[in-house]
Amino acid sequence: MFVAYSHLPPGGPRKFLSIGHTVGAGTGSAAAAWSYFGDSVPGHLAEERYTSIRERCLSAKVNKEDYEAAIARTSNPLAKMGIGRPTDEVAELYKLAENDCMSFAIDIANLLKPRGLKVPARGRTELPMAYIQRLIAANG
Repeated sequence: MFVAYSHLPPGGPRKFLSIGHTVGAGTGSAAAAWSYFGDSVPGHLAEERYTSIRERCLSAKVNKEDYEAAIARTSNPLAKMGIGRPTDEVAELYKLAENDCMSFAIDIANLLKPRGLKVPARGRTELPMAYIQRLIAANG
């Protein structure tokens, strides 16, 4: 699961960026899976490669303020202090069912709740595809 952003800069072609929250380099799938029961593992926000035009997605048109709030969630917090660039990788801990790709997408969706987006509660053992289908259906 990931969040895709797009905007149309003045005089230019539309720009797209897809971001997901995933495990860090060198973290094996077993360690990631065990994070559900134990400690967090290294993780980061990373650009995703959107590969299928036929994916079912939830699309939301937003105003500039909402867009900037959502995209700020993907920016390197050190850049705000003048250390690094906004596009540098954002390191975060990763823990299944608490701080993972679904948590990241839900955090962004929650930014749009004041605009009327319905964000259902996440099931404790719910898989990403099942959740996104419920999110889409809730906003159908």
